[in-house]
Amino acid sequence: MIRSILMVAVVAVLAACQTTNAKLDDISPQGSILTGEYLTANGRVKVPLPEGEWIVAGSGYRRVGYENPIEEVILVQVDDGTVIHYIEIRTDIAASPIGWKKSTFCERNDIHYIKKISNVPAGSQDCWGINHFRMTFTGKIPLYMEEARTYIVDHKIRSPLNALAVEYRLADKPHFLDVKYFFNPEADGFEPPKIAEWATSDWHRDRVYMDPKKVAYIKKLKSWGEDWHTKVKAGFEGKQ
Repeated sequence: MIRSILMVAVVAVLAACQTTNAKLDDISPQGSILTGEYLTANGRVKVPLPEGEWIVAGSGYRRVGYENPIEEVILVQVDDGTVIHYIEIRTDIAASPIGWKKSTFCERNDIHYIKKISNVPAGSQDCWGINHFRMTFTGKIPLYMEEARTYIVDHKIRSPLNALAVEYRLADKPHFLDVKYFFNPEADGFEPPKIAEWATSDWHRDRVYMDPKKVAYIKKLKSWGEDWHTKVKAGFEGKQ
């Protein structure tokens, strides 16, 4: 009897592993061109894409555990040889039976804006905010970032030193989604930052207030982020 139960358990685990491994083939490869939405490999989560064509610059997965690989993707939108937008997506491929740990992003208080609706360990997580990022891919980086760097270099695409990102974190027990929508301020008429490092950038929260145009730009992103939150949440729930 015990042996039979163990055999059933082993078969169930193997079947789950085979299903998860099959989903790895559903990750969009580098060079794919997308519009409208990005359908993740788990089959439920759909990431809404702003208008226009988006190119998969880098994609891959990282294993947190054998049965729990994480899909990681970078999309780019290019105009006249310059990246005007990036999107970075991270989500699970296999649904979790125990949920996801509390988000550290939802608890941040050192960025331009944060709105925390919920942040329950192994439960509902829903928050979004605005931050600035240093956009040079240096040092040892994950596969999807390495692919994106190679794509940008090989295609001689110009990339900003800093970008502003509207970032979302959503989770329930089976799935999570981290997605960042990056905006290139240089493509919108701003000069490159004098110092690109995060802590000393012109776009840092503690310095941006000195430039009314930058303040207005972040206010505009905040309005966009508030409107887009509904679409991201619907896509996370598979309703998009």
